[in-house]
Amino acid sequence: MSGKCTWLIAYATQCADGLPDSVSIDKVQQLVGQMKEVREELPARPIQTHVYGILPKILEWINTPILARIVLLWVRDVTTYDNFTYYSTYFTSSEVPVLFLLLEEIAYRQPLLKPLVFAAYKDSFESRVPDFPPEKQIKLQKMVINRIAVLAQLDYVLPVLNYFDAKKELIDESVIVYFLCRLLAQFDAPYPTEFYTPVLGLLQHAIDGVKVAKEKDVMCVRDFLARVDDDQARALGAMLVDDATGSPISID
Repeated sequence: MSGKCTWLIAYATQCADGLPDSVSIDKVQQLVGQMKEVREELPARPIQTHVYGILPKILEWINTPILARIVLLWVRDVTTYDNFTYYSTYFTSSEVPVLFLLLEEIAYRQPLLKPLVFAAYKDSFESRVPDFPPEKQIKLQKMVINRIAVLAQLDYVLPVLNYFDAKKELIDESVIVYFLCRLLAQFDAPYPTEFYTPVLGLLQHAIDGVKVAKEKDVMCVRDFLARVDDDQARALGAMLVDDATGSPISID
């Protein structure tokens, strides 16, 4: 049964490019062989060194949409297995997990898979790794945000903003500020309304977090607000004052 399903999936992907009568059975059989190879080569519970060993093959596989989808689902399964034990074993704040770099590459090569890549990012962002102290959990979230910011730049910013707007009550204000600054670094003014409106909503929610953020992050927010012609932006800008002087913080 598994073999029949694999053949039908391979056939369907070939039909997507033309009429059924134009499908090459040789190409279908070739794709079936590749799908079987991917299934056999990708270990269910890999150790990191094994992933590095098959990385050249994976980078070749993801040039093909259906194979990229299989790899993506495998990455999602590996990272979420047994309550995210992958991160307990391999996550360090100084290095991006190789599986996340694969997700980023898939989003770049296969634009239609961006929603699935984002779903994988959300899994990890919302995870609660059992043995992680709060500060390490936040570092994991920030690592995910760095990847999400890159995804947003690949013409996917509105789904990203809508997600953070919907989840803002559940996210630490410092993490929201971190997200916004990484996001704003990817885009230049003038900002369209559909972009700056949800950003202003997030800033309104996390304004206390902005006030105690690092100076460079405060400046990032101030620069954004100064470039938005909107009453809410001006009101938020007025709230960000230098307590020492009582005047707005300079953005020069």
